[in-house]
Order: sequence, then structure tokens, then C-alpha cells
Amino acid sequence: MVELTIPDEILTDPNPLWRCYVVGYFIGDAPHVGSIHATVNRLWSSPKTGSKIDVQFLEKNTVLFRIENPQVRTRVIQRRYWHIADIPLVVNEWSPESALQPPDLSAMPIWIDLKGVPSMLFSHKALKCLSRAAGKFVKLHPSTEKCLRLDVARVLVEVDLHKPLVERISFADKNGEQVVIDVCYPWLPPRCSICNAWGHKGAACNSRKIKVLQKEKEIVGMAPESEINDDVQERSAITQTRNAVSDLLLELEATPPALGTNGLEVKSNDKFEMGVLQVLLI
Repeated sequence: MVELTIPDEILTDPNPLWRCYVVGYFIGDAPHVGSIHATVNRLWSSPKTGSKIDVQFLEKNTVLFRIENPQVRTRVIQRRYWHIADIPLVVNEWSPESALQPPDLSAMPIWIDLKGVPSMLFSHKALKCLSRAAGKFVKLHPSTEKCLRLDVARVLVEVDLHKPLVERISFADKNGEQVVIDVCYPWLPPRCSICNAWGHKGAACNSRKIKVLQKEKEIVGMAPESEINDDVQERSAITQTRNAVSDLLLELEATPPALGTNGLEVKSNDKFEMGVLQVLLI
């Protein structure tokens, strides 16, 4: 064993080779890698920088970007939320230790629809004030700025998805009467039905405890009772159908042939039995 002394300047600012990497998490199904590569090079790189951005997948919805230009990398990380092929992308700094950590959804930009806003409050200042109940105000939708619809005000806010979503806003008007405004969300990221976390579906849940060992065998884990009942009912229906087919075939075999039966008619009857079996089993 050889002992070394690492200089302080290296320990203070090691400048690792992986610092040029940025990790992105798609909130939904990730686009094709070719589409991602073309889009980020169009949005992030420029002729002045002269450097291309490399793309590679770490997991199904986790992508690693190599951005050598420090200014471009800083700009991409500071904005944090992007849209690639209409799919939301959350970008963070990358390190080997935090490579596969879940994305931070504490400030997700989401459009909200405010329904039932009094006409006198349909202004930039008032809508900004109302939207703060749901999250941090970002901007008004162009259709709302142009007053194309007065029954709905669409506002972009940063929503903390770790907290319950606001569904209604209540306040008193200048006459002291109570006014209630409904808050709707035209789009929300996928939510897991197993762990209730945002950003992934149940099929991709890492904490899923359901494990299918083999077909027609016991399912180990904690499966929802509704899924178990549906599976039992489906198997029972299949068993009843098979029993009905078997009974029908036995009855057909036991039925004496009609007068005048010849070889051709017996062959036709065999076809009929096979046809009944195929239809009922389907």
C-alpha cells in the first residue's frame, strides 16, 4: 500500500470530469432518443458555442445530457423545467450519487383554469392575486390576456406537487358576500396508483410489492382487493364456460342419429361440434 497526500487545491475544487453532465427526468413517456437529440440541440446549443449536446438514456424516463459549454449548462439547469416533444422534462445537476434520484416536483409549472371569476376581477393584478392560492404566479395565458373567454381565466403557476392540490378558492367581495372560484387543472403529470407519488405510473413504481411468480399461481405481495376479485370472477367465468362446452359435447355425443343419417351428415355434425367449441371458448 502506498500513502499519498492530496493537495488542498484538488480537494477544494476537484473539477470532476462528469461535471459537464446534466440529468433530465421526463414526466410521462419519454420521446424517441432521436427526437430528444434534435430538440435539445436546437433549443440549447447555438452556432456561437459550436458544441453539440450528447444524449443517452439511463432508465426508461431518465436521460443524461452532456453539455460541455458551462454557460449553456448553467442556463439549462437554472430554468429547470422544459418541454421536449410536448413532454415535460425536469433538469437537474448530475452526480454519480444522485443519478437515479426522483425528480424535484416542488415547483412544477402547470396551467390552472379559474372558473367563476367575477367580471370586475378579470384583470392582470386580480388574477395574479387569485392564482397565488394555488401556487407561485408565472404568467397569464395569451387567450386570457386577450379576453377570448371571460368564463375561464387560465394562469401558469408553479405548483408544489408534494402538497394537496387546491380545488377551490373562497373570498369575500366588497359587499361582504362569499365568492367561490373553482380551480381546474387541464393537465397533470402521471400519478402512481400504488405509492400516490407524482411523475410515474403504477407499472413503473419502484416500491411496488406485487410480484407475479408464474401464470396460474399465487400472487405474492399486497395486491388491491378489487384486482383480486376481478381475477377470481374472470377465472370463474372461464371455468363455467369450459364446463358448459363439455356438457354440450357430451349431450351431442349421446344424441342418437336421426333417420337417414349417412357419412356426410356425420362429418357435418363433427364440424358443428368443433364450431360450438371454438365460439364458446373465445
